[in-house]
Amino acid sequence: MSIDILILVGIGGLLFAVFGYILNRDREKKVNATSEAEMKVTLAHISRGVDDIKLDVKTNKEQMNAFSRDLVRVDEIAKSAHKRIDKLEGKQNEN
Repeated sequence: MSIDILILVGIGGLLFAVFGYILNRDREKKVNATSEAEMKVTLAHISRGVDDIKLDVKTNKEQMNAFSRDLVRVDEIAKSAHKRIDKLEGKQNEN
């Protein structure tokens, strides 16, 4: 009879171990799923940030190109003004 009790205790312990293993495995799956979801959200946020930075860089390039064109125009205007000033000074020196 003592063998029957030992067998029952052993089977009971084995059942508890299997049940604990199944619960732990399900808990690990939930933790892994949560971690993966958080990682996906973080990556999506980073991706949006990179897209925003790309847009800002493109806008800055366009502004720099516009400033460059304006600078060339201002430089040409300044050269033209200096030529006119030099001609006026030459006429004044003749008188």
